[in-house]
Amino acid sequence: MLKFIKDNKEFTVIFLVAAIIRFIPAFDYQYSYDELCGLRNSIYTNWHDLIEYGVKLDTHPVLVQFIINAIVVAFGYDEFWVKLPFLLFSLGGIIYAYLFSLKWYGKTPALITASVFSFSYIFLFYAPLARMYSGGLFFCTALTYYLFELSFSERQKKLHYVCFVIFILLAAFNNHLSCLYAFTCGVAGLFFVNLKNYTKYISACICAILFYLPHWEITMAQFAQGGIGHSQDCWLAAPDKWAILGFLKTLFGTGYVWLFFVLLFSVGFVMTKEFKMNKKTVTLLILFFVNYALIYTYSVTKAPIFQYSVMLFSAPCFIWAVTGIIKFNVKQTVLVTVVVSGALIYQSVVGKHFFTNAVLNQNGFQSKEYCDLEDKYGVGKVESYYMASQKYFVINYELKYKRKFNYHIWEDFKDIASFKSQVKNSKADYVLLGEPTCAQLEIVIEYFPFLHSHNQNLNVNCYLLSKVKAKQHVSLKSIIIPLHILNQECLSTD
Repeated sequence: MLKFIKDNKEFTVIFLVAAIIRFIPAFDYQYSYDELCGLRNSIYTNWHDLIEYGVKLDTHPVLVQFIINAIVVAFGYDEFWVKLPFLLFSLGGIIYAYLFSLKWYGKTPALITASVFSFSYIFLFYAPLARMYSGGLFFCTALTYYLFELSFSERQKKLHYVCFVIFILLAAFNNHLSCLYAFTCGVAGLFFVNLKNYTKYISACICAILFYLPHWEITMAQFAQGGIGHSQDCWLAAPDKWAILGFLKTLFGTGYVWLFFVLLFSVGFVMTKEFKMNKKTVTLLILFFVNYALIYTYSVTKAPIFQYSVMLFSAPCFIWAVTGIIKFNVKQTVLVTVVVSGALIYQSVVGKHFFTNAVLNQNGFQSKEYCDLEDKYGVGKVESYYMASQKYFVINYELKYKRKFNYHIWEDFKDIASFKSQVKNSKADYVLLGEPTCAQLEIVIEYFPFLHSHNQNLNVNCYLLSKVKAKQHVSLKSIIIPLHILNQECLSTD
């Protein structure tokens, strides 16, 4: 370990900075809606109920739900402990990404790859989420590492075969699209593994299939549910024909940072005066584009599944292939790495507001605000409306803060008239209103006309309104128009 650190000082610095950025808000991270859904499924205390009601009715394989359940049993529902394995997965992905590029492409590509994995906004954003993304990225990156060891290394070890099977299974049990990537890796190996090792490789693949078979019933039950696209009355739209360009732009840092990478690739190409399309690079590009083609085709012909989050599983292949062009001497490599890392950190932390957009979420923010306000103004003086939440989500925070909230969710009301009646007859002096529609907001303003605060970022939209005069009076127009503009800025990948 010490020898590796001494020989790879630049990478060690990158890795430490990556860990620091991810762990600075370690005790401030709040659960997203997706994570709260995972926690909701953790109420099942036996294997049968977990599978039948917590997994089969979901759209994801068993692994992440199993991890969440295990963490909850051991440490409870605290955000730090639930998110910790996924933060560690994101760091593990950085290590494997660097080792792969170092072995097959050299020091400069390896350091640039490590910088992208460490500091590009999309990698930072998904790192703390207790969902399938940072784990899937780690499993698929490690799987590719061992696939290449078996396919292109002069000497294969038994450990490589064992790890190959393990990471195929982890990817398969993580997400159906990381399972797709694992399948394409297994097929790719059939074309490149040395014939004298073919029996061992086939045996490893069969072993992985056999271990996956018990999950097949769950997979089929989930596929039978349809999809999450507009045609299935859900939220995901089909991708347009330029979707891949938007993803690649985001992959290399969002904003205009990608132009810097284009410059680096161009300079690298000019300096080397050649771009060798060897078997390794061809394999990487095929793995990436085959996965993209399958996901895109399914999305536009059957049901949308294309999202940037799931494209992360095959993204390392593209990063390795294109960064392999970049070749500099030692001093130039250090300078370029510092500049790339600095640009990515600035864009992610300052430009995309990582420490708010990837940390704060609606239910956690609103619940904390409610407790602070109740402590300040007294019990019964504050009423909280969670307009896009669920009972369990709020109960989770009642347990965390060890108190009963004075709250309502939208499902408490049979129609807009009953909502208006509740607001009109409220005994509270202050209303905390989360994620309202225009109609809901207009009703609350009618009876609580004074604005004390409004907090808005990518995952939070929360108003504090009151019957008591505040610094400014609210008009519906003054809120709605700026919100629309701000929302576009928050959600944009630019």
